[in-house]
Amino acid sequence: MEKEERVMKVIKIGIVLVSVFCITMLIGRQAAFSQEMSNYELEQEIKALKEKIEGTSDLSDRIT
Repeated sequence: MEKEERVMKVIKIGIVLVSVFCITMLIGRQAAFSQEMSNYELEQEIKALKEKIEGTSDLSDRIT
């Protein structure tokens, strides 16, 4: 009986460790995905600002 209890305890610990590892991997992936999306949004805003700046310089060239 004692050997079976030790085996079950080891299996339970293994299951807990694997579960914790999987949860941390999922959280890490979600964080990376969120960061990637915010980087994409920032790139889009920078692109829009560059277009506005170029449009403004075109207007100033026309005026002068």
